This record gives sequence, structure tokens and C-alpha cells, in this order.
Amino acid sequence: MDANSDELHQFSVKLFDNFGRVRPWLLEPGNRCGTGCWGTELNDGEIIYVLNISVVKEVRGKGLGSTMLKELVSSEHVDDRDTLMCWPTPTEFTDKSNWKFLQDKQIAFLRKAPEEVKQNYPIHFAVVNTHGQEVIDTIRRHYQSDPACIHNPDASGFTPIHAALGRANLNAVQVLLELDVTEDLKNAKNIEGTTPLESLTSAMQSSREFLGIFMGQWDGYTQDDLTCEFLVKRVMGMPLISNNLEEYIAKRRWGCTCGECAGGWLSKHMRFRLCAAGMATDGMSFEMESFQRGVPCNGVDMMDNVMCYLPLTLQQSLFKTFYVGYQSIFDAIYNFLERTDEPLSKNVILMRTLGERGVSFFFSKGGQIKYAFDAITHSSDKQSPLGDSSFEETWENDDQFMDLPTCSNDLEFSLVR
Repeated sequence: MDANSDELHQFSVKLFDNFGRVRPWLLEPGNRCGTGCWGTELNDGEIIYVLNISVVKEVRGKGLGSTMLKELVSSEHVDDRDTLMCWPTPTEFTDKSNWKFLQDKQIAFLRKAPEEVKQNYPIHFAVVNTHGQEVIDTIRRHYQSDPACIHNPDASGFTPIHAALGRANLNAVQVLLELDVTEDLKNAKNIEGTTPLESLTSAMQSSREFLGIFMGQWDGYTQDDLTCEFLVKRVMGMPLISNNLEEYIAKRRWGCTCGECAGGWLSKHMRFRLCAAGMATDGMSFEMESFQRGVPCNGVDMMDNVMCYLPLTLQQSLFKTFYVGYQSIFDAIYNFLERTDEPLSKNVILMRTLGERGVSFFFSKGGQIKYAFDAITHSSDKQSPLGDSSFEETWENDDQFMDLPTCSNDLEFSLVR
């Protein structure tokens, strides 16, 4: 979205997560929900964003702009579940000299800003720019001369603990908590309307989404992130998924919020979905009749829903023994998910399929466990709320599924894969 405008980009990331769901804090009462106009209806349908409405000067004020919007709303391009939004401010061009004047002011400000910040907000500056013993000494030195300085907000309303948590500066957080900034942990009187802990969690979530989308890989929350989170939650008396720091970090590293994810990443809901998808072997059994002894089949013509996850070269010349081995992989995955609470892995399935019928032939001909993993995760993804929601429609009245604890990892298919 950056290619269109920064305003459009900010609109998308402020309102929605990387799954296109409304940010939870916009739906819940608190400092960050604004007027309360956002609702879960934004999770359905499409967002149609009107970047610009232009009416020539001679015919303005005659309702043409309003008529254009009404026509768009009632057109075939807008469904009942869709939401129409538009740029909230006028987009008139200003004189180039005015633009140049503002640009010069901004450049002049930015050139002197670091020194002014350092002079006016020394603790904020230290928290953002230094670490280790240096930031500890700076905070203590200023505190000794003026104890109130650790509570003073900057021009945007952020206190030092806000700045420290926003950067996950562990050394700064530790010394500020030691000097007692407990009351500041409730402070949300800033331009973002966030408490210090919310500043930390927002930064953690933004980093996760950025690395996942643009870098293609997220390696989990850092130890400093989670240590800061643990320390602040403990001071605030908030519930923790573990009262032991090492265990807390292990459980939270991959984003778990329920405390029950296997390996910290495979949630109960996700396990249920994958287990249901692992039952694909039911359909595979019917395809066994398509094979004749010693004669290969063309898998492209088969009707099962897992064949397409094999490379085309393997599909085009498929022996029954290979297909039996492929089915054995799915059986092992299903049984493991159904009967254990452990995290799923390639090595676990490899060990469980040793000696199973057809498996050695499957591997010898180029078969890989990842093909079954791809089939299970992709089909689960397609049936989830990120796809057509058919899984929810099937299981919405099932107590076993509905009673499972909810978690931030419930739809993290890319993390599972």
C-alpha cells in the first residue's frame, strides 16, 4: 500500500492485522477505541477505499460528489457486506512556494531536533539511543538530581517508561521499575493513547507482521521483548502464563497467549483443524481401486484432494505402493495430532512411519513428508475464516471445538508450516 500513499498504508496497519481482522483494541472499551465506530463487520466483505473525488470548480456545490458516492454504493461493485471509506481531508494542491516554506522549516527542525531532545528530555534520549551500563548510569544520575524526572512526559506525552518499553530497552526498563514508576504504567495520556505495556506489545506485533510479510520469516519475539513484558505484567499484577521467567519466554516466544500451545506455537484450535484435515485418508482409500498391480496411474486424473500437493512429475506416473506410502504419512500425522499434545514435526512423523507399508517406496521415488504437511495446512487455511469459513460452519455447534482456549496462534498457518 505504500506505493499508493502513506495515508492508505497507515489506514491499513492501524485498523487491521495481517489477516485483515480489526485490531482488538479498537473493539474493546479503553483509550484506544476512539469513538467506538469500528466493529467486527469490517472483518467481512471488502474495503473499498475512495482515494479522491474530483469535481471541476465550475459545477461544485451542486451535489455531484454526493451523487457519485451514492451511485457507487448502489452499483454492482459494492456488496451488502462491503465497507466504503474515503480520504478524510481535502486534497487541494497548494502553491509551490508554500510547500517549499514548510519543507525548509521541517529540515531546519530535524537538524536541531536531536540536540534539543537530548537537552530537554535527557532520559528519553538515553533510553532510545543507549543501552547497558550507559543508560543505567544516565537514568540514575538524573534521578539523583531530580527524582521527578523519571515521570516527566516528552512533547508527545510519553513518559520514560513508555520510551523504554517501546524500544524494549531492558536495562532502562529494569532501572526505571527499580526506581518505582508503577503509577506511570497506567498512564495513557499521549498522542497514541497507549499505556507503556501497550506500546511494547504494539511494537512487538508490528515487528512480527513486518518480518512475516516483507522478509518472509519471523524468528519469534526476542528475549528482551519478553523479559520486559514479563517484568511489567508482574509489577502490574496481571496474569502470567507462567511465573517463571524462562518458562514464560519459552511459552511466549512464538506468540502464544493461551499458555497451552504445544511447543509454544501449535494451539489447541489449530491442532483440531489440522487433525480434521488429516482425515483426508478417508478419501484416499476409495482411490485404491483405481490401481492395477504393476501398472502406474496418472494421479492428475484422480479425484482425491491431496494429489495436487505432489509435484507433477510424481503425479503423472503413480504406483499403488507409492500411494499407499503417501496415505501412511497422512495416517501417522492424524494419529499423532489426535493422540498426543506434542508439537508436530517432520522427525516425529518420520520415526512413526518407519516400517509402515509403502513408506520406504514412497521416499525412494522422491516422496517427502512436506507434501502431506502442505496438503493439511493449506486445506485447513482455505476452510478457516481466512478462506471460506466452511470449517467454522461445520463445527460451530461442536462443544469440543468451541470450548478450546482461544489463542493468537489459532490462525497462524504460516507459523505452523
